[in-house]
Amino acid sequence: MMPRIVPHPSNARGDFYVEDGCCLTCAVPFDIAPDLFAWVEGEGQCYVKKQPATPAELDRMLAAIAAAEAQCIRYKGRERAIGIRLAQTGDGAVCDAPELHIAEDRPRPCPAENRPPSLLQRISGWLRSRI
Repeated sequence: MMPRIVPHPSNARGDFYVEDGCCLTCAVPFDIAPDLFAWVEGEGQCYVKKQPATPAELDRMLAAIAAAEAQCIRYKGRERAIGIRLAQTGDGAVCDAPELHIAEDRPRPCPAENRPPSLLQRISGWLRSRI
């Protein structure tokens, strides 16, 4: 079973969010979409302060996801077009909705269930087995 991903409580209501405790304070989202992100004072945690409301804002949100150092900015919506765009940039894993699957001949965005373990998870498991 996949670990539950929890949004930071400061995120604006909507489909995009920053995972609680995941932020690396890289500041990348602020370079790309400063109007959509803010800092939680004293926590070293960013959050989505405004959901994208225009095509330009959506483009900036998706660019921030693609450029961020970790996959902390996530998408919990169910719009197929957004899932396809995320998959095309290699960021389909930030999607939470398992039903956003694309036909086998195209990228499959949002593989939220039965996702293979990441390289870090495999290495951690291997190291644990050696202890």
